[in-house]
Amino acid sequence: MADINTTVAELVIENPSRARFFEKLGIDYCCGGKRSLDEACAEQGLDARTMLTALLAEETARAESVHDSFADLKKASPAELMQNIIDTHHAYLRQELPRLEELGEHVREHHGERELRLKAVVEVLRSLRMDLEAHLQTEEEELFPALRRAASPEDIEDAGFRSSKLELVETLEEDHEATGMLLQEIRTLTEGFSVPEWGCNSFRAFYEGLHDLERDIHQHVHKENNILFPAVFGR
Repeated sequence: MADINTTVAELVIENPSRARFFEKLGIDYCCGGKRSLDEACAEQGLDARTMLTALLAEETARAESVHDSFADLKKASPAELMQNIIDTHHAYLRQELPRLEELGEHVREHHGERELRLKAVVEVLRSLRMDLEAHLQTEEEELFPALRRAASPEDIEDAGFRSSKLELVETLEEDHEATGMLLQEIRTLTEGFSVPEWGCNSFRAFYEGLHDLERDIHQHVHKENNILFPAVFGR
């Protein structure tokens, strides 16, 4: 049971996703991880009990948001589903991709000589980030606004509209396939996100973050390929 006397390292080992919380506070959970939460917070002028409550609340909210993201999707209108995708997945990617790339560079710098595949993992992640940032922009600036402007099923069935937007959807679906291949490459390079026994907390947080990224993108693509696009175009 986590309490303020638990070390920061133990808290992250128990749940690597907590690394995000400590990073926001500027608390070192790796080399300085042997300090208790109480000590680490005191150094930052923070109240440890308040921070522990916030940490646990953030975990609960994250777990509930993942559950809610799958709730009643079939009943959502296309406009509601597009907003859910932007609020849930686009926002997550814009926050998480830069964080993971920076964390990956840190881990590679310190452990790249011992785990040679880290260089490739970071390079694939960088490619994934570039592809996804362009993909999100296309959705938010082209496809989603066009679908929102289509006021009725008759608008969607307009020959010119349907043809042009289906072509764009096919391009986005090709992007999804390419993203899937990059995620599989990362999974292969990390042997299923398996952290070496000697791996530090930063190493664990990086691989846990990559695993979370994979899960989120799979949910994201599922909502678009299997729910949104069929709902709009009957495909």
